[in-house]
Amino acid sequence: MKKQIISGFFIAQGVLFVFFAGSANAATLPPGNPFYFMQDGVRSLRRALTFSPVAKALLEVQLVAERRADIEKILVANKDEQVIFTALTAYDNEVNSLVGYAKGIGDDDVLAGVADLFITHTRFFNDALLDANVAKSIGVRSAIISSRDNLVRLVLTTFGQNGHGAFRSR
Repeated sequence: MKKQIISGFFIAQGVLFVFFAGSANAATLPPGNPFYFMQDGVRSLRRALTFSPVAKALLEVQLVAERRADIEKILVANKDEQVIFTALTAYDNEVNSLVGYAKGIGDDDVLAGVADLFITHTRFFNDALLDANVAKSIGVRSAIISSRDNLVRLVLTTFGQNGHGAFRSR
């Protein structure tokens, strides 16, 4: 009986690991979905299981990209303003977390990830501001502008005030 319990425990652990590992890279639930909290739980679990500072910074780059994908899904689906604000707040929280991890790290992968993230996400936010549905709401427009400006803070903190050469080389 004891062997069956131990075997069942390890099988359950394996199933949970496969479930979390499989769903960790697939950001499929947009904010506003009643099960979105589960996706946030997986993100928190990924953070808890990442230990080195460089790996944490690279994970945060991924999580910021996932949050931007969530925002894109919401804007395409024409969700209400509260859902958009929730997604943008979550995005800003991820960027703030990335600022904490990327500050002072000289790893080329992290710096290249931050530079790429800045370019692609700024372009996305600029395109979103041109969207007719976004243009209707002053609150949504200002929240998007604020999130875009938060990216500038990320770059300035990561590369420093005089880091334009390092940023440009990435």
